[in-house]
Amino acid sequence: METGEALANVEARAATYLFLSGMFLREVSQDFLERLAAEPPHLGGELEGFAVGLATADLSTVRRDAAAEFAALLLGMSADPVHPYESVYTSPERLMMQDARDEVLALYRSQGLGRVGDLNIPEDHAGIELEFMARLCRKELDAMTGGDEGAVWDVRRTQQTFVRDHLLVWMPRMCDDLEARAKSGLYRGLAQMTRRFLSLEREELAVGIRRDRSPTPLGSTASNPDGMLRDCGRRLCVASGMRNAIIRWYSSTNEDGDYYRVSAANQTVQITIDSDSGIPLWLQLRNRLIYLIASGRFKVGDKLPTVRELAVDLGVNYNTVSKVYQDIERDGYIVSKRGRGTFVAERVPAEAEAAKSEVEFLADEFIRQCRELGVPRHDIADLVQSRLDSIDEEK
Repeated sequence: METGEALANVEARAATYLFLSGMFLREVSQDFLERLAAEPPHLGGELEGFAVGLATADLSTVRRDAAAEFAALLLGMSADPVHPYESVYTSPERLMMQDARDEVLALYRSQGLGRVGDLNIPEDHAGIELEFMARLCRKELDAMTGGDEGAVWDVRRTQQTFVRDHLLVWMPRMCDDLEARAKSGLYRGLAQMTRRFLSLEREELAVGIRRDRSPTPLGSTASNPDGMLRDCGRRLCVASGMRNAIIRWYSSTNEDGDYYRVSAANQTVQITIDSDSGIPLWLQLRNRLIYLIASGRFKVGDKLPTVRELAVDLGVNYNTVSKVYQDIERDGYIVSKRGRGTFVAERVPAEAEAAKSEVEFLADEFIRQCRELGVPRHDIADLVQSRLDSIDEEK
């Protein structure tokens, strides 16, 4: 496969995962249906038939019926719902929040990913697992664009493992249940498309052929003796055909990224506190957040962790974090947007710049005095690192 074709293939895979993720996470909107009716994409199966039929349908009625079916099937609001959670399909008791949830959560975190949004659903939800794969595809695309073949292989292995050990273990069975219980072509088609796409992904990632099989390198035209990667054109057609639908989906339902999804965490920002410092935890957290905002580590419009997430990560009381958020919001550092989360305010108080300036002054003064004593530049950095390591060891 040529490099340009390979890039297009990964981009299409990411787009398809995102489309399917959104379909499992929330009901379709009126605007989405209008756009789908105006330009039905070639989706195949009952989903394509549903899209074509919208041209002569009463979209308000379709929207109402789709919302009701989504609630009945995927939100548990019926006597015989479909439970879109891996734990339900893999635990002996068919319960939620079992080992599968812990496993995928650990994997998300190992890839520097975390949840955003206030919709409180377990991390092994179908929509979240599908978006995780989309994020991995985006990481692969970035590595390919940067010419980092080693990173491409690493992320492909992660994709192989996740598809083999998670998606293929339970999602086809969930799709069988969804197709059997759905009344409309919308959700029967969603089940068919998801099942078909996962089958293509099994071929794409060579899952089930040999566990130690390496991913295909950039631009490779490696042979396929097992026949598992046949019909590449068909796969590209299926995935690429979703692009316009995905664009419509985002423009109508996720323009500001306000639905529950897995999102890349800001790995350069670390919110830490020291329980042994003698300084009250709430004050440490308040000062740390203000400094991160003032220094630009958290930029205007950046989304902060939820109160619950930060409390869990720091191992502190929920009310402590809630108090700090309320305090710095009152002082104008952050703003809360109902149903979307907490964000850095457009204009931060002058005190924030003062705090930043004070820290910079202390750093500048330390450097100046070291230079006056004849300490070389690189030794200054080594000294600071050594003292930080020493403090950490004392804890």
